[in-house]
Amino acid sequence: MESEPKAMATVNVDDGFLPKFTPAFLKQYGRESLFVRTLSDYYTIGLARMYEAHGMLTSPHTVALFSTESAVKLLADWFRSVDGAKQTALQESMGALPVGSLEALVDKTLGIGRFAEWLTWLNENASPNPTSDGIRQPADGSPKPSM
Repeated sequence: MESEPKAMATVNVDDGFLPKFTPAFLKQYGRESLFVRTLSDYYTIGLARMYEAHGMLTSPHTVALFSTESAVKLLADWFRSVDGAKQTALQESMGALPVGSLEALVDKTLGIGRFAEWLTWLNENASPNPTSDGIRQPADGSPKPSM
């Protein structure tokens, strides 16, 4: 498996985390799935916020986002409900843990089948608002807000 620190050292906000997700992870969940795109955005937004806090964010308008604001909020809320889920998801997506690790953690914590139920719930409850190029924009078409 790929070492997480090596992969993390090459992530930037202009590309986002999506290009760093392993082929096995993308195959398991689908590269274009709402879950995969939202997971990428969750970590990319976190990195962009850190850059911004340290005066290192060149432009919030170039941050690569592929999902919706509502989906990222739902994922963040869900991560708070399962201890270790945020870290496990990152490690699984980058190849430091085997594919299925997050599902196993969630199902062990909340009950068998809960991860699959959550994926369905995410797809049913996240309101769509991406642009054709995958970059999230406000519904009124105004420029993307800063992180």
